[in-house]
Amino acid sequence: MDVEPRSPQIPPPEPHGRPETRQELLKGAIEVFASKGYADTQVRDIVRACRCGIGTFYQYFRNKDEIFLEILHAGAHLLQQRVSTRAAEKQGLPSAIEAGMRAFFDFVDGNRPYFIVLFREGSVPRPAIRAVVNQAVGGMALVLRDLLRRGIEGGRVRPLKEDELEVIVHGVIGACMHLADLMVHGFAVPKEEMILHATRALVEGIAKEVNSEQ
Repeated sequence: MDVEPRSPQIPPPEPHGRPETRQELLKGAIEVFASKGYADTQVRDIVRACRCGIGTFYQYFRNKDEIFLEILHAGAHLLQQRVSTRAAEKQGLPSAIEAGMRAFFDFVDGNRPYFIVLFREGSVPRPAIRAVVNQAVGGMALVLRDLLRRGIEGGRVRPLKEDELEVIVHGVIGACMHLADLMVHGFAVPKEEMILHATRALVEGIAKEVNSEQ
């Protein structure tokens, strides 16, 4: 089973500077943000973690806001891409839901510092940060909403009103975010059991039948 690297992949660097240095700054920054939190992190903390000069940092980023938001944007995009791709590879509803769940928990497991930052900073009332959190949640909601609608059309999911569908979609995502937070902080239940039970709870709660796939 493959998982994402320790820190999310980042878009190509600007024309100036060395790509390797930019990547090191991004990797070091996410570790510092996860450890200290956004508010308590200073640029000097990032350059100390990366063992580079402060002038090097400003060659690639204007301030800590820029590097922080770039990390979050890249991670949110990568998470949505991984969940949607894995779910699309499966034909039956239960298998597609399980694949999406597995993609999410694998991503979190392979990018724990990123998830800690996203989960913790998601409650910060800053528009730019909230926009990225909404991007991450909205991407997962789009995938799950599409799966359930196709399940309704195919007769595998009981009919749902739009407001009921939205409650289920965001309730499931909220539960998965909470389970992932427990996982990164050492919750005793193995990841595989989380995926199994989360999938089963959702499928059995909304499906007309779960004995065979269509």
